[in-house]
Amino acid sequence: MLKPETDVLVSQLDRVLNEHVGRGIVGASLALVRPGEEVLPLAAGCANRATGAPLTPDHLFKTASTKKTWTAVAVLALVSEGRIGLDQTIEGWFPHLPRADEIRVRHLLSHRSGLPEYEAFMPRGAADDWTPERIVDFALANGTPIAPGEAFIYSNPGYVLAGEIVASERGEVLSQWLRRAVFEPAGMAETWSGGDEAFPRARLARQYVFDSGRSDAPPEDSSDWFPLSGIGAAGDLVTTPRDLARGVHALFTGQVLEGDALAMLRGPLLPASFPGTNITHCGHGVLISRFGELTIEGHLGQLRGHVTMAGHHAASGITVVLSQNSCSSDLEAFGAAGIHPVFAEVFRLAGA
Repeated sequence: MLKPETDVLVSQLDRVLNEHVGRGIVGASLALVRPGEEVLPLAAGCANRATGAPLTPDHLFKTASTKKTWTAVAVLALVSEGRIGLDQTIEGWFPHLPRADEIRVRHLLSHRSGLPEYEAFMPRGAADDWTPERIVDFALANGTPIAPGEAFIYSNPGYVLAGEIVASERGEVLSQWLRRAVFEPAGMAETWSGGDEAFPRARLARQYVFDSGRSDAPPEDSSDWFPLSGIGAAGDLVTTPRDLARGVHALFTGQVLEGDALAMLRGPLLPASFPGTNITHCGHGVLISRFGELTIEGHLGQLRGHVTMAGHHAASGITVVLSQNSCSSDLEAFGAAGIHPVFAEVFRLAGA
């Protein structure tokens, strides 16, 4: 149940969301979990500019790279079972991949595989028929790999390969294992791996991208720009902020992974940075954001108009998920970067 002061908190959070929308965001959806309480969901703004439909807590979002945390959970479950090792090289699974004998499992999870990123090269409106092999081939054809282990280079292909390792070892695709072993036990009934699972598309909030070079132009509907199969294990998660908050809270309070495996998810921490964010470090499937004295562990997801911040504050036990259905073509402009201070403000209002 919720604490007696929740009415005051709801009023404060509602103000924060509406101010965020008032600054130019199309719509924003929030879910908050405090220890011993139910999930508190709120929403403001618009889900569909064409119809004027309001955004509600029931709308789904493509929460993109928040999927990486769950893919890492699946890999680390294998590690904790002794079936694979973090320092194991990946040539046994991918014998034809360049430098596979140098890339370790931990490199895939910490963005140090050296595999190039490809997302910017994906053709707008590409058909939703991508396979993991095609994604990796596309990345290698459009970028230049570097030596594994040397530097942080954000790499979706690394997580695509991590998902394939899970499938190989489990004998079932990653989405099936996550649903059976993680999502269902955590009560995440509104969560899907949209690259290969059917989900209620009518519940998706529309996606919008603002052109940062044309401040007076309306946002463009980007809902069909990027296929979920084209990101797979690296980012095809479709869920509500309410459901994701429930799962993230379960994860960081030790209900999904055992102690040692959860520690492997969280670290060791290595330096990481992204334009327009407060992210400072990464673990194995976890990104660290720092806002002054406030340190949040979780993940950021962004996919052509849907932006999500999911995080947990260990000292207070508070979990927050904040999603919006618009962003900017410039990652450092308000349309993308503006979610970070709002995310931090929610934690502070909640008592972190």
